[in-house]
Order: sequence, then structure tokens, then C-alpha cells
Amino acid sequence: VKVGVPPWRFGSAQAEARAVRQDAVILHFHGGGFISMSAFSHENYTRHWAKKCRLPVISVDYSLAPEHQFPTAVREAIEAYQWCREHA
Repeated sequence: VKVGVPPWRFGSAQAEARAVRQDAVILHFHGGGFISMSAFSHENYTRHWAKKCRLPVISVDYSLAPEHQFPTAVREAIEAYQWCREHA
């Protein structure tokens, strides 16, 4: 399983030819510096990625500070990556 955003441009002929992959997933961690935002707040572009790349997107809604102390979000990110490696 390869995790990450494919390195080609959306909408290009190369992207169209390579986008039908069965062994790939886009693992997304939203911005916000571990203190704000959510997977939902970034859904507009993650849906675009899924459609253009024809790949599933796993957008992790990690725990935010200050309710959750460091390194909780980092641990959750690692767990999400490991889950993708094992199951996606």
C-alpha cells in the first residue's frame, strides 16, 4: 500500500492514466497546527482529490489541543498511517 498524494497534476492525461490504482489511498491530515480545524473543514478539497485521483481519501480528525496534550495528535496520526498500511 502506498500512502500519500500522487505526484502528478490533477486533470492531466498522466493522472487519468495512473489514477485507477487498487493499492493506493490518500491519507490526509488537516491543517490547524493541532489546535483548530477538522477533517470536515477541509472536505471541499479532499472530495476533489478523491474524484480527480479516483482514490479513497482517509482524512484523520485527530484530537486537538488544549483539550488533548502533545503528543496525542501525533500518536493518532501514526496510528492512522499504520492502519492504512495494514488495511487500506
